[in-house]
Amino acid sequence: MKRTAITPKDQRGLKMVSQGFPMSENTRCDHCEGEFAPEQLVVLAPPIGDGEMICKRCIEIKLRRAVAQMPSGDN
Repeated sequence: MKRTAITPKDQRGLKMVSQGFPMSENTRCDHCEGEFAPEQLVVLAPPIGDGEMICKRCIEIKLRRAVAQMPSGDN
């Protein structure tokens, strides 16, 4: 049997199940603190993040900020 690593998202889900919460329980985005269904969040893996949960809106904000900080192609 192939073994796979448990991700932070898996650990959070396992913790919720062990505490008696159903998996459909809302989870907080670690950036905006908004509550979302687990399927609406993703885990930011290194080197971008440290396994924190993030929603679509916060990902868009992070991307816009990163693009704004990029040097323009005009030299």
